[in-house]
Amino acid sequence: MEVRALLEGEAAYYCALRASDAQLAALATEYQAMQRRNQGKSTLHKAKEDLTFHMMIAESSHHLLVVSFSQLFYARYFNAIHQHYRPR
Repeated sequence: MEVRALLEGEAAYYCALRASDAQLAALATEYQAMQRRNQGKSTLHKAKEDLTFHMMIAESSHHLLVVSFSQLFYARYFNAIHQHYRPR
């Protein structure tokens, strides 16, 4: 989780500096949609949407290392959540 926090901080920083207006608008739209979709959804579904949103931020950072590490770590995070998720 510490690596994710560090990575997301860097992604957000470079996204704020480098994202195009279209990317910022897409992020705002996705954030609002994610908030609406999360109501009543499973933990697994919420995790997938959360990682998708954060990957959008990473891609909007236009930072090759941030994007590469995000792709690597986010896939691992989701797989770990998926393997240990037990619906209630």
